[in-house]
Amino acid sequence: MKNNFVKVLFYLFLFLILIMIHFGTVKFVFGFEGNLLPVYGFTFSICTVALFFMAAANTVFHKQLGFFYIGVISLKLLSAIVFMKNFKPIEEPEYKFSFIILYLVSIVLITIFTARLLLYPEK
Repeated sequence: MKNNFVKVLFYLFLFLILIMIHFGTVKFVFGFEGNLLPVYGFTFSICTVALFFMAAANTVFHKQLGFFYIGVISLKLLSAIVFMKNFKPIEEPEYKFSFIILYLVSIVLITIFTARLLLYPEK
């Protein structure tokens, strides 16, 4: 169980590095001067919650982990819709593309994490 939470921290560190790469690319390559902090904060926090929930669900419900994955991704999508409706600058293309890229990267990380939990269960 403890090993799963260490893996969660590794995936969160990886996502944080990807956020920093995204920030550097948007700021210095494309020259975007807007404030992307709400987008970064939302995607990081929702990824954190999803990864910790999957690790906790794996300890108790390993055989049903695929169903929990579908539920987590559905709740993640619902929270993204609520965030996009309440975040006014999302109409600008830079915000929209940044959000979509980071959202999809977090889904990929959650999918890889869950697949590894399913393929290599702890003994």
